[in-house]
Amino acid sequence: MNKDNNYSSSYTLITLTSLNEPVTVRTTTAAADGIELLGENENDEPDEYIPLSIYQICSKLFWNLYFWSNITYIMYALFVIIIDYKLLISPSPNFDNLFIIINIIHIVNAIQYLGVWLIIGYSPWAWVTTPEWLNIISACLYLLSSLTYPWQRMDPESSSLGHDWIYFMYEIELLAAFIQLIAAVLWIYVWYKTYDRTTLSKRIIYLFIDVDIYANGFNFLGSLVYTGTILYAFLLYKYPFIRNELLNRTTDSIINSAGLQEKHRDNQDLVIIYTIADTLFLISSVGYLGGQLRDECK
Repeated sequence: MNKDNNYSSSYTLITLTSLNEPVTVRTTTAAADGIELLGENENDEPDEYIPLSIYQICSKLFWNLYFWSNITYIMYALFVIIIDYKLLISPSPNFDNLFIIINIIHIVNAIQYLGVWLIIGYSPWAWVTTPEWLNIISACLYLLSSLTYPWQRMDPESSSLGHDWIYFMYEIELLAAFIQLIAAVLWIYVWYKTYDRTTLSKRIIYLFIDVDIYANGFNFLGSLVYTGTILYAFLLYKYPFIRNELLNRTTDSIINSAGLQEKHRDNQDLVIIYTIADTLFLISSVGYLGGQLRDECK
């Protein structure tokens, strides 16, 4: 999901040509990152910005694909957080169909962000679109994984296919998570190279006040936590002795010799970590929208 805003914004400028002549108003276009606009000639006074009205801002945003991409991302992150908290409260509900819908939203959102680059004139195969393609691939893999959820509930006593599907799910989700992590790193690089803070010194100055820094940072942290969580869950499932050695839950094993309570607590721990990762994604999504509103409203 490329989160740097390369749109052009129209600014209404006032140019004072002479004390005896009326004020002329003209509209010009510049990069939304704030390229300095000069007057009609070098001797003119610097142009003055007229603040956009709320109607003008809303009109610009309504026809802005990047805005709707960010809104979709926020909705996606909110839906996932709601499911996380539902699972924390009651682990038993079956959300298989809802997970499929959410992953479809993820694919649509990934395509939206790719479309942003295409609209501003980039080729689908330009280097800046690499993280967008990785995001699309990752979203498709998560959708494929969610389609296997019903098969994982097969009775293990009558068939081993349930275990096979669980292994397949973890392998697919691990691949998707690593791809998403690579995309998160590339989004930071693309933002660094394309967002027009022309010198390194400017970028360092903006380090602690630029919302894009926090948006990209939280997105990377969320991807990192998510990848680590899926890897941890896979290891716990494939090698049960790791759970016994690392977690040392002898009390639970005594209370429930069948290990059901232990498994429940393991699942709850994983849901908590997933919730933390999804919260980081939600903060990131809000940050991307905030960065765009900053650029569009100035």
